[in-house]
Amino acid sequence: GGAWSHPDVPLDSVGARMTTLSTCRTTLGFGPDRVCFLTDVEGNFEYFLAFVELSEALSLMSTDGADGAVDLELAEGWVFVFGGGAVDKGGAVGGSIRVARSLVALKHKYPQRVCLLVGS
Repeated sequence: GGAWSHPDVPLDSVGARMTTLSTCRTTLGFGPDRVCFLTDVEGNFEYFLAFVELSEALSLMSTDGADGAVDLELAEGWVFVFGGGAVDKGGAVGGSIRVARSLVALKHKYPQRVCLLVGS
């Protein structure tokens, strides 16, 4: 797992990888305008929020979700792909649930521009 980001990778490295990935369309000549890719969060909600903070594609709108989810906005022209590894069997209590619910809420909000892959 984790070719593009991982909880053990410094966030400045993740930011650099996001920038590189966003230029894929120019390099390949096809695809969406910009792609934001995240994988292997493993229930680390703080890492998930830090990724959102660094992202050009995602913005945190609210942390007041009754079910623990955060409200995210996906910028126009971006596609978000989550590559799996949302939850973990251990770690901070509630982190996995908050990550999973936030990703599902984002998919419901932007069904054509969010792709959630299952796996580890």
